Amino acid sequence: MRHHFLPPILALALLVAWLSPAPVDVQAVPGRSDFGVNTHIASRYPVQAGFDGAVDLVAGTSAGWVREDFHWYWLEPEQGRFDWAIYDRAIARLAGSGVNIIGVLNTAPAWATPFPDDAPGRPSYYAPDPAAFARFASAVVTRYRDRVRFWQVWNEPENVRYWQPQPDPAAYAALLRAAYPAIKSADPNAVVLSAGVVPTNIGFIRAIADNGAWGSFDILAVHPYVDPFSPENGQIGAGDVSAVKTLVDNLGRKPIWATEFGWSTGPADRDPRGVDEETQANFLVRASTLLRAAGVEKVIWYNLKDTEPRNLYGLLRRAGGPADLSQPKPSLAAFRTLNQQLAGAAPVGLIDLGARQVVVDFEQFGTWRRGDQPNGSFSADGSQRYTGNIAGRLDYIFPGGGNDFVVFTPRPAIPLPGSPGQLGIWVYGDGSGHALKVWLRDAEGETLQFRLGFVGSAGWSFLSTTINGQVEPYNRISGGGNLRLDFPATLVAIVLDDEPDSRSGSGSIWLDDLTAISGPEAYGVRFVRGGDTIDALWSPGGAFVNLPTAAPVGTVIDRWGNASQIDAGNGAFGLSLGPSPIFLIHRAVQAFAPQPAPAPAPAQPAPQPSAGPCRSFPETGFAVCGRLLEYWERNGGLPVFGFPIGPEEDMLIEGKTVRAQWFERNRLELHPQNAPPYDVLLGRLGAERLEASGRNWFDFPKGDPRASLYFPQTGQAIAPEFRQYWSSHGLNLDGRPGYTLEESLALFGLPLSPPLMEVNPTDGKTYLTQHFERARFEYHPENRGTPYVVLLGLLGRETTGKR
Repeated sequence: MRHHFLPPILALALLVAWLSPAPVDVQAVPGRSDFGVNTHIASRYPVQAGFDGAVDLVAGTSAGWVREDFHWYWLEPEQGRFDWAIYDRAIARLAGSGVNIIGVLNTAPAWATPFPDDAPGRPSYYAPDPAAFARFASAVVTRYRDRVRFWQVWNEPENVRYWQPQPDPAAYAALLRAAYPAIKSADPNAVVLSAGVVPTNIGFIRAIADNGAWGSFDILAVHPYVDPFSPENGQIGAGDVSAVKTLVDNLGRKPIWATEFGWSTGPADRDPRGVDEETQANFLVRASTLLRAAGVEKVIWYNLKDTEPRNLYGLLRRAGGPADLSQPKPSLAAFRTLNQQLAGAAPVGLIDLGARQVVVDFEQFGTWRRGDQPNGSFSADGSQRYTGNIAGRLDYIFPGGGNDFVVFTPRPAIPLPGSPGQLGIWVYGDGSGHALKVWLRDAEGETLQFRLGFVGSAGWSFLSTTINGQVEPYNRISGGGNLRLDFPATLVAIVLDDEPDSRSGSGSIWLDDLTAISGPEAYGVRFVRGGDTIDALWSPGGAFVNLPTAAPVGTVIDRWGNASQIDAGNGAFGLSLGPSPIFLIHRAVQAFAPQPAPAPAPAQPAPQPSAGPCRSFPETGFAVCGRLLEYWERNGGLPVFGFPIGPEEDMLIEGKTVRAQWFERNRLELHPQNAPPYDVLLGRLGAERLEASGRNWFDFPKGDPRASLYFPQTGQAIAPEFRQYWSSHGLNLDGRPGYTLEESLALFGLPLSPPLMEVNPTDGKTYLTQHFERARFEYHPENRGTPYVVLLGLLGRETTGKR
């Protein structure tokens, strides 16, 4: 889901004094945050005296989400005999606390696997019979559908520990195909998550689609563990998650949620040493905000409490048994602060805190020599460029069956200026998801490999990585040394590596403006909520930064939740950052743009309408053409979008130039880098109009969670007067007749308000009204007996002022 944000109204600074924004109330309501924790209360607290305290503790953190195992072997130990007692009590307590619950359907009883005599009464991780699993899923969802709407099918099937005798994506796809209709039949409002997969196994995710199950879940779950590395060196958002996003763009867009990740405070399966407790707390906040900046919609930490001597990922220490909650780690307070400060806030992107210097602009292309692998070419080309007239075009051919890559070395090697902390490059992608890497040679003669990121879809994106940390031994290409880059250093190669190794195929990408980012290593992620900007800021090694602002005063909240006031000077806050993140609440100096704008392009001819047939509308004097016309006609036409009220033209939207056209009720945007039907996107005008009116949807009274078509993401339910209209309209995403919940959501978005009696801006009359992300529903009783008893507000006209 894309978010459009209105820039701050800077003129207000001339009229009134800016006040220091207040931090979010420490009693923030559970359920509003996008962050959560794996609680496992039902399965690890077998008596109510144990889980009552755990539920209260989680609610006290203002967590938005919890993840609970629904163990099949426990609930149905014998075929057809269910034992609901413990789950009934635990789920009732959790649901009553206000948090959103993700139920994980997993861990088969032996009787449901090919090995019924294997450890009877104990869990089995052998692949279960899909039909039996579907019956189990239906029974669980039916029982808890009034309290749990989000259901996850299994856990880490790419891991031999959880799918025996060995991972099998075809078998897991069959499980999804059986479970999805069973869950939807038991609760049409249920939302189904795929099993969380560690995204280094991206080939497993692709195989789910190859085996016909891409349509058998609503949300793609990943487990982005990067330990033993830090969130930054492990590229927790810009690395494997970026590759997953590219894959999703190609296969069909779905929301991405992280349902597990973390760092252990002792020996773990992934890290024999672990980290100290302070570092765990810092990594929790840093990784959570980086994942949100990367587009991950929900971020769920693993886990609440340590229960074994190893794998100490919990927010509480192991001592005293499961019911002893008296020994929190610092990460518990960090988790509470994260939820409280970012409840209801939407991510904008990364903040650029370093000084940039272009190292190679490719205008003077020079000499590049291909390595021993005959897998491609690198040449000067002007058909795509980020700045100037020339970029480097990299053509590749990967035959597949093994690790294919191609290496290009500059002659002579290219020196890096000074001692930069990061290196990046602009890439025009082809949607392949292959890994782009560089080889850097340091003062000791040691050549090290750094992964910049993964090649995305068509369009320019900036891939970058830190280059001042220690690399893994396998990323030493030649020489000897300390596995760290000792400056001065030179660029000795650009590498494109197939991802995963089994991939085959060919393509072309363009590279431009190789850039060194200097200054102390510092990071920032920007969020917005209402009129406030909330910046999460830190520096692993310590740094002083100046952050531009339009406010004379801001509020700083440390990792423990302590607040203090900070004064700005000369339009900026001077901040001493360390490894422990802070939250700075202020009002930004301008609409946020995480990357520098390209140099002005040469003057271009006036834009022409999209190629294809056109339809003129004499009612307004404008025409709709090509892809926009096709989209307009296929997805509702006049009742949904209204007449065109302007030409198709280039518009500045979210800091980028986008081809778009205004209609009476919405704005249609062309994004040709996306695969259909997502090459046309709708403006988020419902939310924008609410914000323009000075109303914050978080402040509206919440709806009844038991209501039909209730959405916990916003705490609202669709009013009975609008349910039929909402359910009978949508974007046709699957080509089948009728509209699914997801297709209606794609058209209208989530409800943002309860039904309200409001004065209509068009005719001045009062109607029952409900606000959605992309629409405003109006109930017109005077039109009873006609198809027009429900009308959509003229948001396009109201936004543009055109009549």
